[in-house]
Amino acid sequence: MTKYYIIILICMLGSFASCIKQQPQLPANKGNVADSNIAELLEINQNLAVKEDSVLKAYVQHDTSFKKNELGFWYKISNSDKHNLIKNKTN
Repeated sequence: MTKYYIIILICMLGSFASCIKQQPQLPANKGNVADSNIAELLEINQNLAVKEDSVLKAYVQHDTSFKKNELGFWYKISNSDKHNLIKNKTN
């Protein structure tokens, strides 16, 4: 009979131990070492952005209605009416 009590006690202690919350682990990519691939890709993307922007500037010289906002997006307003296109529905 004491064997059963010992087995039940071990099972209960094992179930309580499994409810302990584990500590979070640090990500594997966290570190202070600069990756050369990231630096090279950043340089390639910057050069590509400069080339694309120069192509857009050449196109904009033919059509002066384009404007560039502070984020670098080019846009053109085709129809400029003074009417509100989106109206609030008030009940």
